[in-house]
Amino acid sequence: MRSIALVLLAGTSVACGSSEASSPARSAAPEPSAAPEPSAAPTTLVIASYNVLYALAEAKEGVEPARAADPETLERARTLEADLVLFQETNDTWEAALRARLSERYPYCTFHAPRRYLPEGLGACARQPLVADTSLASPVGWFPAQRLTWQAPGGAVEVVNVHLRPAVAGSDTWWATHRETRPLRRQELEAYLRQLPPDAPALVVGDYNEVPEGDVFRALDAAGFAHALPGAGVRAPTWHWAGTELEAQLDHVAYRADAFELVAARVLDGGRSDHVPVVVTLARRGSGARRGP
Repeated sequence: MRSIALVLLAGTSVACGSSEASSPARSAAPEPSAAPEPSAAPTTLVIASYNVLYALAEAKEGVEPARAADPETLERARTLEADLVLFQETNDTWEAALRARLSERYPYCTFHAPRRYLPEGLGACARQPLVADTSLASPVGWFPAQRLTWQAPGGAVEVVNVHLRPAVAGSDTWWATHRETRPLRRQELEAYLRQLPPDAPALVVGDYNEVPEGDVFRALDAAGFAHALPGAGVRAPTWHWAGTELEAQLDHVAYRADAFELVAARVLDGGRSDHVPVVVTLARRGSGARRGP
């Protein structure tokens, strides 16, 4: 999304001379006006989250890893136009493909390959340096999270890339299992929040495996985070179960509300993953930002 520029227009003042009895009235020449001074452009950040589905990038004999990923999903990743993209369900093949395709746009990339579960790989690609990257173990034994420090425009931002505990069930029992496992996702999220400095600008991004009214969001509310998709009134699903009518909004961007203001949030079509990308534009508070329509 483009940055929102705010421009202050300086008024032009004109001084008029007074007439004297002994001489004809004369108008004084207008004083030169100062050039308009635009206010500082707001510092905006565009963040994207995309679960690319591990099964769409599998090593193949005789095929370079960079060419073994699904081209449609890879192209969707390439065209996100973000400053920072957080990926879930990556693997070595996805990493090779994403690095090869995105390196010109995103010179800074870092990945964690899956170790126990095939869907647990995580990655991040950014236009600005990623200066710290650690893996955080899930307190409930599921997928780890990725903890990053991003040297974003306007200063460092702490980021947690999450893939929270899924509801493992058949399509007919998915919603019941989803509700039963909500406390586990909240437990994971609260453990990750404890890793963040209390006053730093911070983001929690990724595949939450949770709809907006879930327990995870109450934990984020208590920690001072706001939620981009609900905040922008976006109700579109971000995940679907292929071959069924099951779908839900499971992918999210949350941000510290005292550090950022929401400008825009979108759910995008494209790719062949069971998830679609979420793209959010935030403005740093105090940088001249104004919320968009």
